[in-house]
Amino acid sequence: MLAILRADLRENGEPYEEVFKKADCSDIEIDFSKDRTLIDGRVKFSGSSNYIKKNAFFLAALFESLSDPHYRLPRFLMLDAIENGGMKAWRSHNFQRSIIEMFKGKENFQIIFCTSMVLDELNNDEYGVGPYYTDNVISI
Repeated sequence: MLAILRADLRENGEPYEEVFKKADCSDIEIDFSKDRTLIDGRVKFSGSSNYIKKNAFFLAALFESLSDPHYRLPRFLMLDAIENGGMKAWRSHNFQRSIIEMFKGKENFQIIFCTSMVLDELNNDEYGVGPYYTDNVISI
């Protein structure tokens, strides 16, 4: 989770959320009973930062499942609308690159994420599935 949070940077290299950059394991609290994740005691962030935080948790769970044979989680993850909350294209692309980097060299898993701002490296027959939409027009 920390790898994704720490990689959440602006184009100039500055963090979107300073608390993401400085966080360590002791700063993250996951409260399943209240369905919330706190970072440095904070629950609320901007809409786009909340999507990064939520998806970082899901990605971390999938990542852990790949190294622990007793982990009871399918090695499949679907992230829907990864850039909701007013996320800019640069941030979405950076997030997609973070996912690629995190899972580089890993095997036997699948991640599907839905995005309106697909990274060019992923918009191809090897990784892309289905039509690509631009300006309400389908490109096949």
